[in-house]
Amino acid sequence: MAELENILKFIHQSEKLKNELRHSWTSSGRQESVAEHCWRTSLMIILLAPKLEESINLEKALKMAIFMTFRKYMPEMCQRLRNKEKLMF
Repeated sequence: MAELENILKFIHQSEKLKNELRHSWTSSGRQESVAEHCWRTSLMIILLAPKLEESINLEKALKMAIFMTFRKYMPEMCQRLRNKEKLMF
């Protein structure tokens, strides 16, 4: 049960990324949030992966895209997860 609680806490804390702004702008001229960037990067991976000449591990590519964001903006949370949950990211 503690593991499930940690996962839910992680999901709750990740909501902060919706309010964290990046140093880039959307096509409409609005500053992009970290969560928006992460979503769009993940979408690109899903849509473009089948078009690549060489196959990629889709799960690994998505984990890299999503958790790269967490490492940059929430490093302390990632370190706790690595230490306690032994997640591979």
